[in-house]
Amino acid sequence: MHATTIMKTLYEALAGLFRALSGVLRWPGGRRGRRTGAEPAGTVPPELPADDLHLDALAREFPRELFAQLLLELPHYRRLMVESFASGNYRTLRDSVHQILGAAAYCGADGLEQGLRQLRLALKTDDGGIVEHYFRRAIQAIDDTLHDSGYHRPPE
Repeated sequence: MHATTIMKTLYEALAGLFRALSGVLRWPGGRRGRRTGAEPAGTVPPELPADDLHLDALAREFPRELFAQLLLELPHYRRLMVESFASGNYRTLRDSVHQILGAAAYCGADGLEQGLRQLRLALKTDDGGIVEHYFRRAIQAIDDTLHDSGYHRPPE
C-alpha cells in the first residue's frame, strides 16, 4: 500500500472517530467544542491521579536537566569542533554537530540550534569557504549560549 494511501486512510479513520466522539462528549454547561478553561463558580475540578501529575512534572523538568547537561558538555564539543576544523577533519566536525544539535533543538536553544543546523548544511557542500563561514557562526552561537548561561571560559 502506498504511503499516501495509508495516510489518507488513517486521516479518514481519525476524522470518523472525531465525528463520533463529538456527538458523545459534552462540555460543562451543555456546550460542545471550544472550552474557555474557566470552571463554573463553586465547582471543584476532579482530582488527577498522582502518577499523572508526577509524569507531567518530570516532562517539564527533563528539558531543563538536558539543557544543564548540554551546557556542561558544550566546552568539550567546542574544543573538539575547533580541533576538527583546524585539521580539516570534517567527519569529526560533522559528528560533533550531530551530537549537540538534537539536544539544542529539544531544549529550545534556538540560536545554538540555528548555528549548528547551518553548519551541518554547509558541511554537505564540501566548500571550504562556506564551511569556514558557518563554522565561525556556529562557534559564536556556542560562545553566546555559554556566555548567556553565565559560563566564563578559562584562559587558554
